[in-house]
Amino acid sequence: MGGVGKARLTADASATPNRTTLRIGAAGGIAVMIVDQNQRLRPVLAPFFGAPARCERSTAKLALRLRCPVVVAALLTLQNLGLNITSLIASLSIGGLALSLAAQDTLSNLFGAVAVLTDKPCKVGDSIRVDNVEGTVEAIGLRSTRVRNLDGHLVSIPNKTMGNATITNITQRPNIKTVMNIGLTYDTSAEKVKRAAAILEEVLQRHPSTHEVVVGFNRFSDSALNIQVVHWWKGTNNKEYLAGMQDLNLEIKERFDAEKINFAFPSSTVYLKTEPRARINGAAATR
Repeated sequence: MGGVGKARLTADASATPNRTTLRIGAAGGIAVMIVDQNQRLRPVLAPFFGAPARCERSTAKLALRLRCPVVVAALLTLQNLGLNITSLIASLSIGGLALSLAAQDTLSNLFGAVAVLTDKPCKVGDSIRVDNVEGTVEAIGLRSTRVRNLDGHLVSIPNKTMGNATITNITQRPNIKTVMNIGLTYDTSAEKVKRAAAILEEVLQRHPSTHEVVVGFNRFSDSALNIQVVHWWKGTNNKEYLAGMQDLNLEIKERFDAEKINFAFPSSTVYLKTEPRARINGAAATR
């Protein structure tokens, strides 16, 4: 009998922590459920806390204070039920780390899309240049921005790259700048060089789509007298620009031909030195 009594006492003592923990967990859960029902508790707690707003803040603080002990009680309850809490927490931590690493690129692309949509460096229909890609924006998505390049290929650029790259918006330029180097042959006189510069400025300046033009004889190149032309085309329509520049170039060629001003081309001069025949024969005889 004594042995049986001791065994029962030992069993009751070992079971006591489990029952106590379960009671704590149940009481804490009920307390959180009650505190979360702020609307129902307001009439009861209003006499103690005063104004309704003050009552709402007080009940929220009470709920927050009660949740921490409840979480601890719940973990103790699971541990007493036979679950390994340490392994469970470690598994959750490793799983969260793996999930965060797997979603890193996705989140980077999402934040890049937000940056592009809010900062608006470009929009659908704009011609842009990003790193080595140049073309027209066709769509801006959550993961990537799709650009139709000049070859007609659809290129998808991750928004993470769009958010960190330098974007050149070609559509937003006010005009089109052209730099030309026109070379004249070295036998061209100074008067004709001046005349050539005057013809260039006259032809370009009177065109209605010319915003500004700068013409000057700027250097002596290896095989030409170089006249540099910097021209700004009014507008950004590329087709109109190409057609207009063709007309201007043809008129410049006609005017230069009429003035007999010759264009230079890359060339080199070779000097040949002839030795006297007697010297050549004497060198051969000594051998």
